[in-house]
Amino acid sequence: MISIRQIAHALGGQVAGRDTVLAPGPGHSRRDRWLAVLLDPSAPDGFLVHSHAGDDWRDCRDYVRQRLGLPAWQPGDGRQRAIPQQHVAKWDLAAIDRETESMPQPWTEDELARIDNAQRIWNEATDPRGTLAEKYLREHRKLDLPDELAGAVLRFHPRCPRRDETTRRME
Repeated sequence: MISIRQIAHALGGQVAGRDTVLAPGPGHSRRDRWLAVLLDPSAPDGFLVHSHAGDDWRDCRDYVRQRLGLPAWQPGDGRQRAIPQQHVAKWDLAAIDRETESMPQPWTEDELARIDNAQRIWNEATDPRGTLAEKYLREHRKLDLPDELAGAVLRFHPRCPRRDETTRRME
């Protein structure tokens, strides 16, 4: 079994915990530490990867396997796996379960209410040209308000609700 220090060395990273390595991900600078590799015996290959830079986990997994000298991952193919044959099916299912858990879930009632409220405010808002919003952008932020943004990306609501500590109110 390869040690956590050997994994850190192979990835050009550093040990960040008993079972964790932080390392540069695929295509990243040697100084980066955006890729987290966690040793996990229940994972398909004995480790999990997470990119804090938003890289695809499959690319990161394949990158780690390549850097560790492991064969390319093949689902269910025990001959090319770095795990015992008797665990292949269980670990493949664990990988599928983890991927399924990361899929988008239906909106909650609270989230739907907040989305409806935000859409209502947007629909009530108007073109910001000639308003306090345009004046603020021009005088305080030293920014122009291009026509392609006015109304389509940036709008103005004269009584836009704002959160004030524990209450929401219209001003």
